[in-house]
Amino acid sequence: MKKRMLLLCLLIAILFVIWGSSFAFAQGTPVFSLSNVSGESGEIVTVNISVTDNPGFSALKLKLKYDKAVLRLVSAEKSGIAQGMSFTGSNSKDENPYVMVWGSASNVSDEGVIAVISFEILSSAVDSYTMVELECDFCSNEEGQNIGAKLISGKITRNESVVAATPTASIPSDENDENLSECEVTYWWLLIFIPIFIMAIVVITIVHKRRKMSS
Repeated sequence: MKKRMLLLCLLIAILFVIWGSSFAFAQGTPVFSLSNVSGESGEIVTVNISVTDNPGFSALKLKLKYDKAVLRLVSAEKSGIAQGMSFTGSNSKDENPYVMVWGSASNVSDEGVIAVISFEILSSAVDSYTMVELECDFCSNEEGQNIGAKLISGKITRNESVVAATPTASIPSDENDENLSECEVTYWWLLIFIPIFIMAIVVITIVHKRRKMSS
């Protein structure tokens, strides 16, 4: 009976330790997230990696995964609250996933941007959007304890470029030219005919008066 009670107490103690550790882990887990951005084909867009709910970390290794048929990695640099940390990335930008490692002798406990990633949206891209994901190999504090990490993916939306229609100037047709020429001809005929007509009337009037005076 005593052995059973002792075993039961031991099991309860183990459960409390596991529960307490899980609670502490959940309360002290940083969240690393990628920002959502948009751009047109051929454009370079910037994606931020940020940390929130940060209990303090001094070593971090993340892997960046993306679709090489849609995106080309241009650059990856530490930024923001991670400026005082060491930073190394994969030897080649063509590596996918791209590996990034941060390190510091003491904890970084602030919240904010830790890296800036630049992608080119390929002109050959067809999909309207693509996802960029993170994987965490380790995240530890200055005491060497693995504190884990929660990861949030980012979305890059490809905007459809709209080409505005260029207004075209109206070009006079041959028919318009012909009509214009006919108008010009009619105008010149009027300029010639009207003076002749007036002179004829004047001459007829003078002749008519002279005949009356003669008679």
